[in-house]
Amino acid sequence: MSGALSSPATAMCWRRRYPCLLTHPVVCALDCNDREYYGKKTSGLIVGGKHKNGTNWFYRIATLCVVEKGIRFEIAATEYNIFSSLPKVVRRLIEDALRHVRIRHLLMDRAFSTVEIRHMLTDMGISYVMPIETNDRIDREVKATHGLRFRHIEWTTTFRCITDTTTLIVIDRDEVRQQKHRSSKSVYWLYVTNMSVTDGNVADICRFYDARWGIESGYRIDDHEFTGRTTSHNESLRLFYLFLSVLLRNIWTLFKLLLGCTGAGNKAPVEEFSAGEFRERFGKEFRSPS
Repeated sequence: MSGALSSPATAMCWRRRYPCLLTHPVVCALDCNDREYYGKKTSGLIVGGKHKNGTNWFYRIATLCVVEKGIRFEIAATEYNIFSSLPKVVRRLIEDALRHVRIRHLLMDRAFSTVEIRHMLTDMGISYVMPIETNDRIDREVKATHGLRFRHIEWTTTFRCITDTTTLIVIDRDEVRQQKHRSSKSVYWLYVTNMSVTDGNVADICRFYDARWGIESGYRIDDHEFTGRTTSHNESLRLFYLFLSVLLRNIWTLFKLLLGCTGAGNKAPVEEFSAGEFRERFGKEFRSPS
């Protein structure tokens, strides 16, 4: 089901009839979306994860989503199972997405911050920002940053035969959030990026990552409005519902975007069209006799 969300028809709609939609390079986020599974693990489609809602087992898909301001739109999706290779999943999603959009920056969480993936992204010409897990070596850099607003350091790591050089950013969270917290103790956030980093743009680069959280709120909308419920033990059906929830949210997002565009490609005011309202109207259309 890889690439199920990226279609020539959608791309044509964006670029030809509605030139205001996603014609510029866009900020994207890559993430995994889990749905809880209760029962015995009997299939490779079920993966383990952090305990949530009474279970450690999930159906999982990986998605690449546009996270521009006002837009949360999945461009590509693929299943993720116990046999999946994380670097191959990332490459597949990026290649699918590049058929239809130009990626300005790619945002990922720390689970994707491996030497192999960072090296692959640089080879593909994709600029990225992501947090990184701490270790003894990084802890020493954090201690060296105490009393400073930030530091950015050339960071070289090796895994097996792969050597990757990137930039490690150690930055006070207040610099990113642009607000002062009550605690007098500095809290430092850690990022890696292959973008060109200077003292003047380091905080702006880290703020790019804030856009990623739109993908999380999008999944919460899926849970409440678009996810099908079933007691079936058919694994293909359960996975289908997971993809379907993403497709329905995409239709809702695209519908709102089209309402906000004039024929000349300019954005026009449009009232907020909630996911719940869209679900009800969409359902009525399908239930209505032809």
